[in-house]
Amino acid sequence: MDMVLVTQYFDTMKEIGASSKSSAVFIPHGPGAVKDVAQQIRDGLLQASVGH
Repeated sequence: MDMVLVTQYFDTMKEIGASSKSSAVFIPHGPGAVKDVAQQIRDGLLQASVGH
């Protein structure tokens, strides 16, 4: 599940990066980074769903 979530995140970032008005975003990489990014995405989705 984590891999699917992170893959979707990177696909989204790729699409955002294709826009001429976008900025660069640096994402940490390393053995624990995928887990950290996945947790941050989950936290953001949870906050968004609670806010509605």
